[in-house]
Amino acid sequence: MKTEKNPSKRLTEKGFLIGQAAVRTMSIATTLIAIVLMTTSKQHMQLFGFQIAASYSYSPAFKFCVVANSVACFVSVTSLCVFLYYVRLPHPSQKIYFFMFLLDLMVMLCVVSGSSAATAIGYLGQYGNSHAVLTVWTTLKSIKLHFSISETENKIRNGFVSAI
Repeated sequence: MKTEKNPSKRLTEKGFLIGQAAVRTMSIATTLIAIVLMTTSKQHMQLFGFQIAASYSYSPAFKFCVVANSVACFVSVTSLCVFLYYVRLPHPSQKIYFFMFLLDLMVMLCVVSGSSAATAIGYLGQYGNSHAVLTVWTTLKSIKLHFSISETENKIRNGFVSAI
């Protein structure tokens, strides 16, 4: 007579699988939202009669943030597909979970570094650099040239949420 697995163990495994799929799906959604918000944002202001525009593509740190989120989104989609494939196997190898953990760790580091770089540039753009001597930042700060940083803050926050 065959004995079945412990029912509570099956529920735990099922909860683990559902949790993995849910977290990966949420990671895909948050990175996509961060990418769309950063790439579609453009701000304009008038200064001495000249129209000045700001876009994410003007800053290498913001570009890095978008690329990091793009890589994270691609890797999350790929890992979700691999995860769903391995779940369907009758006896999946436990090694796949370790390798997926390492991949998730590398992606998290990539997203956090991109979001941190964007945060640093956003902070510098909003508050300037008080320690700089005769630089553009001190000049711009003295004439109160600040773009609306709240939109960029929200986009960068979304990047940090996707890292979690």
